[in-house]
Amino acid sequence: MENAKIRITMNMADNSQGKIKNIIFMNHSEELIDLYVDNDSALTIVSANFAKALMPNIKLNNSSRLSINKWNFIDDDSQRLGVVIGDVRSDFDYSDKNMKPQIEAPKSEAMDKLNNMIGLKKVKEQVLEFIKLNVVNQKRKEQDLDKIHTSMHSLFFGNPGTGKTTVARIIADILYQKRVISKKDIVEVSRTDLVAEYIGQTATKTRNVLESALGGILFIDEAYTLVSGSNNDYGQEAIDEILKFMEDHRSNLMIIFAGYPNEMQKFLKTNPGLKSRIPNIFDFEDYTSDEIVQIGLTYLKSHNYIVDEPYYIANIKNYYDRENDNSNGRWIRNVDEKIIRAQSLRIAEYSKLDAKVLQKIEKEDIKKVVGMEEVAIDDNAYTKLDSLIGLNKVKKQVSRFINMSVVNKKRKENGLSTSATSLHSLFVGNPGTGKTTVARILGQLLYQKGIVRKSSFVEVSRSDLVAEYVGQTAQKTREVLESALGGVLFIDEAYTLSSGGNQDFGIEAINEILKFMEDHRDDIVIIFAGYTKEMNDFLKANSGLTSRIPNVFDFEDYTEDEIIQIGLLDLKKRQYKVEDEKMYGKILKAQYMITNDHSNGRWARNINEKLIEIQAERLANNIDAMDDPRNLQIINNNDLLEFKKVNNIEITIDSNNNENLS
Repeated sequence: MENAKIRITMNMADNSQGKIKNIIFMNHSEELIDLYVDNDSALTIVSANFAKALMPNIKLNNSSRLSINKWNFIDDDSQRLGVVIGDVRSDFDYSDKNMKPQIEAPKSEAMDKLNNMIGLKKVKEQVLEFIKLNVVNQKRKEQDLDKIHTSMHSLFFGNPGTGKTTVARIIADILYQKRVISKKDIVEVSRTDLVAEYIGQTATKTRNVLESALGGILFIDEAYTLVSGSNNDYGQEAIDEILKFMEDHRSNLMIIFAGYPNEMQKFLKTNPGLKSRIPNIFDFEDYTSDEIVQIGLTYLKSHNYIVDEPYYIANIKNYYDRENDNSNGRWIRNVDEKIIRAQSLRIAEYSKLDAKVLQKIEKEDIKKVVGMEEVAIDDNAYTKLDSLIGLNKVKKQVSRFINMSVVNKKRKENGLSTSATSLHSLFVGNPGTGKTTVARILGQLLYQKGIVRKSSFVEVSRSDLVAEYVGQTAQKTREVLESALGGVLFIDEAYTLSSGGNQDFGIEAINEILKFMEDHRDDIVIIFAGYTKEMNDFLKANSGLTSRIPNVFDFEDYTEDEIIQIGLLDLKKRQYKVEDEKMYGKILKAQYMITNDHSNGRWARNINEKLIEIQAERLANNIDAMDDPRNLQIINNNDLLEFKKVNNIEITIDSNNNENLS
């Protein structure tokens, strides 16, 4: 139309399309509307004149669209054009932003869902940018303008329970409402929906799925499983078919590939065409403990349960810090379901189950769940540390290390900045100086103080990390690292990982450890232990080691007097005792001066083994003596003198227990 006059009203319906250059609406009645666009119709108006401002002048409904460049009023000074938009699929567009229409439009439930989701601040921002860009693209398409050549295909990175599937469904709803896609329902699939059991069938199966999603969104969950098999795995056939389809139907399909971060990074590397075809990356971060309790409370309220919120928040946050398995929303839903189960079992025998009883979750229901898997601690780890013989320097270092960690934790809880200190540590010292023992105690202290969330202490050596064949070490090392998440990993004789040179598989293990340390900086403490000289060489194997292991604990050799204390304590633990401790000490000191091999506590234990052998030989020649349990425990003076004789210790002990060494 051009230069049209509408005396009463104009109605467009049933997929009508039109363009009007100039039009005058002459209606003055409050009971009529000037223009009604309905049933998937579209109209473009260059210039419109209305008799007066009404509410509404225009109504849009049932996926209809209207675009007006400019408008004026004949008998009214107002510029407030009244527009009622009846559904989210209808769209009103005006190019002159100086105009001020009065619009009544329905709220987008999908957008509300996105905004109301707990956490995901970064993802929400990314989604809004993505939506805006594609809406502009759709507008350009409707105006016969060149589109911005960007693909909608996307990658969703994130641990389980971070809302990847939920956000994908919301994006589908919003894009459908904004007319960017024509199909409302998202198609959700996994490997089994794409990959067939027999050769030649996968391409057809995958293509059928892709075609079913045309015009909308295809969501491929755990997409990395498509390449998890061998070179002969049919998953590669599915990927090849997907890549071809993505190119052939670039503007009529959005594919979302979802999965865990590390696995998805590897997935992208399996085919060079993947990364270039998937430009949009949405990074779903883990929920914080505050967000977790919000999710938990929302879940309980949505199921009509009433709970003591402060008690719930305090206990669930503490439980989450201890037992977090990185499954995020799934974790808290599982916990809530356990609490509901505990409540149900408690009230099952009640004679009267009214609404109040059925809804109320008591503190005991929560306590039963959060305390269910709590690890009992027999005594204070500081007491264990203080009771160790010697190690004064190390004890002070441990105390400073724990104090700094506690202060940093408290500052973080109160929203203050913290010093960016890593907890990863180096334990250097000769054998038998207590490195493993102190590491176990340190792990207990870190758990007791809430620095680590699990009491687990995983001890490994080279054989637990390094595989026999090429390509297997990284996976083997990663499995060990993942088993220690939330707690402490102790790598004994760590220098052996670099002892074989650059071609040794141990270097592959070191590289995997370094990457894991960076990716999980705040969720694992790794202690590298070994002899002083060798550990200095180990640090040189990779330039990233020194910067990532700032804490060095120096285990000095024990003194002679400390060795005697260790020896006596070792015998006591084995339920032995010496007849004369002074004589034992003098003989041990003499032997230590002669045969000290710097194995420290191990040396003392080896000496005790020899003494026990001498005692056993004496008892074996006197059957009657073994009938008395006390004789089985005593290492008498004759045993000590026999040890002195066998080892050629030149020491004279007089009646006053004074020795003469030579």
